[in-house]
Amino acid sequence: GNGVTVVEGGMEVIMHIDELYTGSQQPVAVQKYVQDPLLVCGFKFDMRIWVVVDVELGVYQWNEGVLRVAAHPYSEDLEDTFSHLTNHCIAQQSDNYECLIEGNEIFFDEFRTYLAQHVPDLSLDRDILPQMRHQVYCTVESVWANLRANNRPGGFQLLGFDFMIDSSHRVWLIEVNGAPAAAARLTQPLAQDILSLCLYPRFPWQQPSASAPTHNFSLIAPAEELDRAVGIEPYSCRGERLSPSTRVPRS
Repeated sequence: GNGVTVVEGGMEVIMHIDELYTGSQQPVAVQKYVQDPLLVCGFKFDMRIWVVVDVELGVYQWNEGVLRVAAHPYSEDLEDTFSHLTNHCIAQQSDNYECLIEGNEIFFDEFRTYLAQHVPDLSLDRDILPQMRHQVYCTVESVWANLRANNRPGGFQLLGFDFMIDSSHRVWLIEVNGAPAAAARLTQPLAQDILSLCLYPRFPWQQPSASAPTHNFSLIAPAEELDRAVGIEPYSCRGERLSPSTRVPRS
């Protein structure tokens, strides 16, 4: 959230960039503002999901996620940063932080309940998550050849995908984080599920029990599908190839 500024557009964008970044080598990202965001109890929010990209297995989405809620009720006043920016590092600076909910975070099960009560024509699982998964797939596919070229079999990374939803229920990808934070209550189960997905099947003698590891990730696309999509040959591994369907049982 540091350095994020909301401006009117046009010449104001150019003037803002010139004022702050002329002579700097720092890259600048300019995004169109989602002008009609879906609100929760009158507050703007974004949504974070965690994705594992494994160059041998494919792309997986963790099934838990979180809404990060702004500190102030939504306003058209662009000067009220706390009503427009949902980043924790911004919201925590407001005296109204946690006025709506503890930690300014709403978890997926809580969001499902809220939608059922207040927006019954919108479903997280039917309407929102499929759009998110599609955008995750398109994002990873666009860089898959580069990921494959620069990683050995077994290479993987956890990414944080941040989205917003507009009032017509369209999902917008805002950014992808290479070192994503997680809510305190989710950190341990997320870390455990990463071990179960990516490490224990490769190093079974390290897993805490003899039973097959389970996890809370859902497969978006196997590596072979992404290989075909970008026209590259799949990895050739010595011995038996371990596929997503045989090496990691789905919980």
